[in-house]
Amino acid sequence: MARPKDPTLRERIVRAAAREFARLGVRGASVAHIGRQAGVTKGGVYFHFHSKEDLFLAVVDALRADLRGASGKPISGNAAAQLEGFLAAQLRFHMRQPEARVLVRMLGTELRAGFDTTLRGDARGELRSLRARLRELFSEGQVDGSLLAEDPALAAVVVAGAVEGILEQWRAAPRDVEAFGGAESLAAAIVTPYRTSGERVPPPPPSSDRDFQPPF
Repeated sequence: MARPKDPTLRERIVRAAAREFARLGVRGASVAHIGRQAGVTKGGVYFHFHSKEDLFLAVVDALRADLRGASGKPISGNAAAQLEGFLAAQLRFHMRQPEARVLVRMLGTELRAGFDTTLRGDARGELRSLRARLRELFSEGQVDGSLLAEDPALAAVVVAGAVEGILEQWRAAPRDVEAFGGAESLAAAIVTPYRTSGERVPPPPPSSDRDFQPPF
Protein backbone atom coordinates (compact mmCIF):
# COMPACT_ATOMS: atom_id res chain seq x y z
CA MET A 1 0.00 0.00 0.00
CA ALA A 2 1.51 3.33 -1.06
CA ARG A 3 2.26 5.86 1.64
CA PRO A 4 0.01 8.93 1.52
CA LYS A 5 1.63 12.07 0.18
CA ASP A 6 2.62 14.71 2.71
CA PRO A 7 1.05 17.98 1.46
CA THR A 8 3.35 20.07 3.67
CA LEU A 9 6.64 18.44 2.66
CA ARG A 10 7.48 20.68 -0.28
CA GLU A 11 6.90 23.81 1.79
CA ARG A 12 9.03 22.43 4.64
CA ILE A 13 11.87 21.75 2.23
CA VAL A 14 11.63 25.28 0.81
CA ARG A 15 11.63 26.88 4.27
CA ALA A 16 14.58 24.79 5.43
CA ALA A 17 16.45 25.60 2.22
CA ALA A 18 15.84 29.34 2.69
CA ARG A 19 17.65 29.25 6.02
CA GLU A 20 20.48 27.10 4.65
CA PHE A 21 21.04 29.19 1.51
CA ALA A 22 20.94 32.48 3.41
CA ARG A 23 23.52 31.17 5.87
CA LEU A 24 25.92 29.35 3.55
CA GLY A 25 25.12 30.44 0.00
CA VAL A 26 24.05 28.12 -2.78
CA ARG A 27 27.41 26.47 -3.30
CA GLY A 28 28.00 25.99 0.41
CA ALA A 29 24.53 24.68 1.23
CA SER A 30 24.08 20.95 1.85
CA VAL A 31 21.05 19.27 0.29
CA ALA A 32 21.38 16.45 2.81
CA HIS A 33 21.24 18.93 5.70
CA ILE A 34 18.27 20.70 4.14
CA GLY A 35 16.52 17.35 3.92
CA ARG A 36 17.22 16.52 7.56
CA GLN A 37 15.83 19.88 8.64
CA ALA A 38 12.67 19.20 6.61
CA GLY A 39 12.36 15.60 7.85
CA VAL A 40 13.19 13.89 4.56
CA THR A 41 16.18 12.19 2.94
CA LYS A 42 18.46 13.81 0.39
CA GLY A 43 16.73 11.68 -2.25
CA GLY A 44 13.39 13.02 -1.03
CA VAL A 45 14.58 16.56 -1.71
CA TYR A 46 15.64 15.63 -5.23
CA PHE A 47 12.28 13.93 -5.79
CA HIS A 48 10.67 17.38 -5.51
CA PHE A 49 13.48 19.47 -7.05
CA HIS A 50 15.72 18.50 -9.94
CA SER A 51 18.80 20.27 -8.59
CA LYS A 52 20.07 22.51 -5.83
CA GLU A 53 19.69 25.47 -8.17
CA ASP A 54 16.08 24.51 -8.92
CA LEU A 55 15.44 24.43 -5.18
CA PHE A 56 17.04 27.85 -4.78
CA LEU A 57 14.76 29.37 -7.43
CA ALA A 58 11.75 27.81 -5.67
CA VAL A 59 12.91 29.45 -2.43
CA VAL A 60 13.17 32.88 -4.08
CA ASP A 61 9.78 32.47 -5.74
CA ALA A 62 8.21 31.53 -2.39
CA LEU A 63 9.71 34.59 -0.68
CA ARG A 64 8.47 36.85 -3.47
CA ALA A 65 5.00 35.38 -3.13
CA ASP A 66 5.11 36.01 0.61
CA LEU A 67 6.17 39.62 0.03
CA ARG A 68 3.43 40.18 -2.54
CA GLY A 69 0.91 38.78 -0.09
CA ALA A 70 2.18 40.95 2.76
CA SER A 71 2.37 44.20 0.80
CA GLY A 72 -0.62 43.61 -1.46
CA LYS A 73 -3.28 43.57 1.23
CA PRO A 74 -5.89 46.28 0.67
CA ILE A 75 -5.44 49.42 2.78
CA SER A 76 -8.29 51.82 3.32
CA GLY A 77 -7.85 55.56 3.02
CA ASN A 78 -6.32 57.97 0.56
CA ALA A 79 -3.07 57.51 -1.35
CA ALA A 80 -0.96 58.84 1.53
CA ALA A 81 -2.42 56.25 3.89
CA GLN A 82 -1.94 53.53 1.30
CA LEU A 83 1.67 54.58 0.71
CA GLU A 84 2.42 54.52 4.42
CA GLY A 85 0.78 51.11 4.81
CA PHE A 86 2.63 49.72 1.80
CA LEU A 87 6.01 50.91 3.10
CA ALA A 88 5.29 49.56 6.58
CA ALA A 89 4.44 46.17 5.06
CA GLN A 90 7.67 46.16 3.04
CA LEU A 91 9.81 47.03 6.06
CA ARG A 92 7.97 44.62 8.36
CA PHE A 93 8.35 41.73 5.94
CA HIS A 94 12.11 42.15 5.50
CA MET A 95 12.70 42.72 9.21
CA ARG A 96 10.85 39.50 9.99
CA GLN A 97 12.47 37.56 7.15
CA PRO A 98 15.97 39.00 6.75
CA GLU A 99 17.04 36.06 4.61
CA ALA A 100 14.81 37.33 1.78
CA ARG A 101 17.15 40.17 0.79
CA VAL A 102 20.20 37.93 0.97
CA LEU A 103 18.64 35.31 -1.29
CA VAL A 104 17.32 37.71 -3.92
CA ARG A 105 20.73 39.35 -4.17
CA MET A 106 22.32 35.96 -4.84
CA LEU A 107 20.49 35.92 -8.17
CA GLY A 108 22.62 38.86 -9.26
CA THR A 109 25.90 37.62 -7.79
CA GLU A 110 26.54 33.97 -6.99
CA LEU A 111 24.13 32.57 -9.55
CA ARG A 112 24.31 35.16 -12.30
CA ALA A 113 26.67 33.13 -14.45
CA GLY A 114 24.64 29.96 -14.15
CA PHE A 115 21.06 31.08 -14.70
CA ASP A 116 18.91 32.97 -17.12
CA THR A 117 17.63 35.17 -14.31
CA THR A 118 15.50 37.20 -16.70
CA LEU A 119 13.01 34.32 -16.54
CA ARG A 120 12.40 34.86 -12.83
CA GLY A 121 13.63 38.41 -12.32
CA ASP A 122 16.63 39.55 -10.32
CA ALA A 123 17.51 42.20 -7.74
CA ARG A 124 17.13 44.90 -10.41
CA GLY A 125 13.67 43.63 -11.24
CA GLU A 126 12.69 43.67 -7.58
CA LEU A 127 13.66 47.33 -7.28
CA ARG A 128 11.88 48.24 -10.49
CA SER A 129 8.72 46.60 -9.21
CA LEU A 130 9.00 48.52 -5.95
CA ARG A 131 9.55 51.84 -7.72
CA ALA A 132 6.63 51.19 -10.07
CA ARG A 133 4.24 50.71 -7.17
CA LEU A 134 5.59 53.80 -5.39
CA ARG A 135 5.24 55.89 -8.55
CA GLU A 136 1.65 54.70 -8.91
CA LEU A 137 0.83 55.71 -5.34
CA PHE A 138 2.46 59.13 -5.74
CA SER A 139 0.46 59.69 -8.92
CA GLU A 140 -2.74 58.74 -7.12
CA GLY A 141 -1.76 61.12 -4.32
CA GLN A 142 -1.52 63.96 -6.82
CA VAL A 143 -5.06 63.21 -7.93
CA ASP A 144 -6.68 62.89 -4.49
CA GLY A 145 -4.59 65.72 -3.02
CA SER A 146 -3.03 63.70 -0.20
CA LEU A 147 0.57 63.67 -1.52
CA LEU A 148 2.76 66.43 -2.89
CA ALA A 149 5.40 65.26 -5.37
CA GLU A 150 6.15 67.26 -8.50
CA ASP A 151 7.74 64.22 -10.15
CA PRO A 152 6.22 60.90 -8.96
CA ALA A 153 8.98 58.92 -10.65
CA LEU A 154 11.72 60.85 -8.84
CA ALA A 155 9.84 60.58 -5.55
CA ALA A 156 9.63 56.82 -6.10
CA VAL A 157 13.41 56.60 -6.54
CA VAL A 158 14.04 58.62 -3.38
CA VAL A 159 11.57 56.63 -1.27
CA ALA A 160 12.83 53.30 -2.60
CA GLY A 161 16.33 54.43 -1.64
CA ALA A 162 15.10 55.29 1.85
CA VAL A 163 13.57 51.84 2.26
CA GLU A 164 16.71 50.11 1.00
CA GLY A 165 18.90 52.27 3.24
CA ILE A 166 16.82 51.54 6.34
CA LEU A 167 16.93 47.80 5.67
CA GLU A 168 20.69 47.84 5.08
CA GLN A 169 21.23 49.69 8.36
CA TRP A 170 18.86 47.31 10.14
CA ARG A 171 20.70 44.29 8.75
CA ALA A 172 24.06 45.66 9.91
CA ALA A 173 22.90 46.90 13.33
CA PRO A 174 19.22 46.25 14.17
CA ARG A 175 19.33 48.13 17.48
CA ASP A 176 20.49 51.33 15.80
CA VAL A 177 17.35 51.38 13.66
CA GLU A 178 14.92 49.99 16.23
CA ALA A 179 15.76 52.92 18.50
CA PHE A 180 13.59 55.01 16.18
CA GLY A 181 10.62 52.65 16.30
CA GLY A 182 9.25 49.79 14.26
CA ALA A 183 8.14 49.50 10.66
CA GLU A 184 5.08 51.69 11.17
CA SER A 185 7.07 54.56 12.71
CA LEU A 186 9.70 54.40 10.00
CA ALA A 187 7.11 54.32 7.23
CA ALA A 188 5.37 57.35 8.73
CA ALA A 189 8.68 59.23 8.86
CA ILE A 190 9.29 58.52 5.16
CA VAL A 191 5.82 59.60 4.04
CA THR A 192 5.33 62.69 6.24
CA PRO A 193 7.45 65.08 4.09
CA TYR A 194 5.29 64.23 1.07
CA ARG A 195 1.92 64.71 2.73
CA THR A 196 0.03 67.85 1.82
CA SER A 197 -0.26 70.46 4.57
CA GLY A 198 -3.65 69.23 5.63
CA GLU A 199 -2.45 65.63 5.71
CA ARG A 200 0.77 65.93 7.64
CA VAL A 201 0.87 63.82 10.77
CA PRO A 202 3.91 63.33 13.00
CA PRO A 203 5.26 59.77 13.16
CA PRO A 204 4.71 57.96 16.48
CA PRO A 205 7.59 58.18 18.99
CA PRO A 206 10.13 55.34 19.10
CA SER A 207 9.10 52.48 21.34
CA SER A 208 12.62 51.37 22.27
CA ASP A 209 15.13 52.78 24.76
CA ARG A 210 14.93 56.58 24.55
CA ASP A 211 18.41 56.94 26.12
CA PHE A 212 20.05 55.03 23.28
CA GLN A 213 21.97 57.28 20.91
CA PRO A 214 23.00 55.60 17.66
CA PRO A 215 26.53 56.39 16.45
CA PHE A 216 26.57 59.07 13.75
